[in-house]
Amino acid sequence: MNAHNSLFFLLFLTIVSSCSATSSSTGEGEAKKNALQQLTEQAFEDTRGRSAIITLDTHDYKELIIDNPRPYHVFVLITAPQAVCDVCDPIGKSFSQAAISHYMADEEEEEEPVFFVQLDAFNNRDFQTIHGFKSVPHLVHLHEGSKLKHRKSSMEYRIPPAETYHQTQLEPPVGEILDWMNTKTGRHVEVYVSRHDRLMHTFKLASLAVAAVALLLYGLYAARRWPIVCVIAALFIEMISTSGIFYGLLNGMVLVGKGRNGEPEYIMRGFRGQYLGEGLFCSSMMIVSGLSLLVAARAPYWINSRKSRFLSLAFLGLSLVSGWSVWQCYKYKTGMYSSPGWFPQPGAKHGSIRNDQGFSF
Repeated sequence: MNAHNSLFFLLFLTIVSSCSATSSSTGEGEAKKNALQQLTEQAFEDTRGRSAIITLDTHDYKELIIDNPRPYHVFVLITAPQAVCDVCDPIGKSFSQAAISHYMADEEEEEEPVFFVQLDAFNNRDFQTIHGFKSVPHLVHLHEGSKLKHRKSSMEYRIPPAETYHQTQLEPPVGEILDWMNTKTGRHVEVYVSRHDRLMHTFKLASLAVAAVALLLYGLYAARRWPIVCVIAALFIEMISTSGIFYGLLNGMVLVGKGRNGEPEYIMRGFRGQYLGEGLFCSSMMIVSGLSLLVAARAPYWINSRKSRFLSLAFLGLSLVSGWSVWQCYKYKTGMYSSPGWFPQPGAKHGSIRNDQGFSF
């Protein structure tokens, strides 16, 4: 009987200690979660709604992010300043947009919160070795179930490859990063665009459209009233076609773009044939554009007024179409086709402008 009571007493102590440990772990996890929420709100207020990213020192990072319990999702970007890391700034901007998108998204009560942390591995050398990374940038995901391989000898916490974002582009789209994050969190967060950004984008497009229509109407009026304008425009086109822009334009041009598999499609298999086709196409379009303006200027002197008016407008349209086709080719060359809007991507053009060589891509 005494043995039975002793066994019951030991079992009771085990249950009590287990419940106490669970309660203590839950309380610690809630405290850490509340601390991260306060830091996120403070970062959002300090930047006036432009960022929801937390910056931590080594001690706080180990305590809040690495050590268990972690009843939340954390995405960590290990990066460096742009002065020492050219490839860190693009992913940093996408990471910031992803953080704002999560902050502004409606969060349900049963969902685990998501936090965003950015570490400067250049100014803090400890962040360079804490996860064993030998380069930057790195975007990783940490959760309660994340199994970190700890090495006491080197004080490293190795992150599994499955919890690391594999960057395939110099400027990763924020939508692609959000898709990867959604697979980790189980949420469906989309890219957040503020009302100010939408208004500014609409205003820019409207201004460009009005300016383009006004310029086109004035150009048609000037071409009909002063035919010499067409001659001047034709000479200007000839000057452009012999300038350094076409030096960069005719090296590695992709006329067709990308196929279904995402690979570039070429008009010829060999590079010589490809360059020959590109050169003939672009040169022909520029010549057609310039000659069309000359014909439009001389049409009133060749035939009667009614037919000349229609003929002049037709050749003006042909000149615009020919010039637009060359512009489309230039968009493929610089990578502007992969970004929406009228402007190229920030990394579309690199290098300095050299005499008679155009942009050095």
